[in-house]
Amino acid sequence: MRVTYHPLVRRDVLEITKYYRNIAPHLAEEFRVELKARIAQIGANPGRFGFIASGLRRSSLDRFPYQIVYEHSEEEIRIMVVRHHRRRPTFGMRRR
Repeated sequence: MRVTYHPLVRRDVLEITKYYRNIAPHLAEEFRVELKARIAQIGANPGRFGFIASGLRRSSLDRFPYQIVYEHSEEEIRIMVVRHHRRRPTFGMRRR
């Protein structure tokens, strides 16, 4: 299944990796590895993770306090936002 990204997801990920790089460079790389692995899991079985809003699903990373919010159809998975799990619940929800 094809995975696409909202244009602002790149900014989300860059901000997160910059934060972790400032703490310790290996953390930024470990975050990226876990993020890619979770996106692969979403791609393999998009219905596995729960709904949070009309048509949107959420998958939390295991080691880092971030969520991937996405929507899917039969043709594609669209990653809408990567956000901290304690950010306000509406962050990124208006992206389309």
